[in-house]
Amino acid sequence: MIKNKQGGFEMSVTTLVVIVIAVVMLILGLVFVRQIFKTATESMTVMDSQIKTKLNKMFEEEGYPVAVLTKVVTVKRGTEAFSIPIAFQTQSGEGAVDVSLEYKVELKGGDCIGTENWIISPELERKSKDFSTVVADKAYLDIVLSVPKTVAKCRQIIKISVYEPDYGESYDTFTLNIA
Repeated sequence: MIKNKQGGFEMSVTTLVVIVIAVVMLILGLVFVRQIFKTATESMTVMDSQIKTKLNKMFEEEGYPVAVLTKVVTVKRGTEAFSIPIAFQTQSGEGAVDVSLEYKVELKGGDCIGTENWIISPELERKSKDFSTVVADKAYLDIVLSVPKTVAKCRQIIKISVYEPDYGESYDTFTLNIA
């Protein structure tokens, strides 16, 4: 009987050691994951501010109410949730919300088939006031698209229009190349 009691005691100590090690590993794993997400969020915030700074600089240099970060965008087939940043600036100098600034995204020319299905947001061919961010007289928008793997190489021109009451419509285009 004494041997059975010692075996029971050893097993319970072993069980406690395993539980302590498991809890320590769980805590270390949670801290690691938290750190990864914190770093990723900080990186996105820095990148987002750098993109906005570049778009704002384009307003100053070009003096045009629509700024597209790049005129030619090349996306590989099978790319999901690819974002193309766009910015708008009111011509009146008033706040974008105050003047009821509206935008519209349209497909214009190209040889891509099914492009309207790749654009996740915003909706095509529809005026909208739903901007990603609005800061004073500037409004920012991300055109998000996912390109299926099965798509053939092609080219699509995308037109982004902005409408401001009393100033009418202004637009810019960029070319989407599918590689």
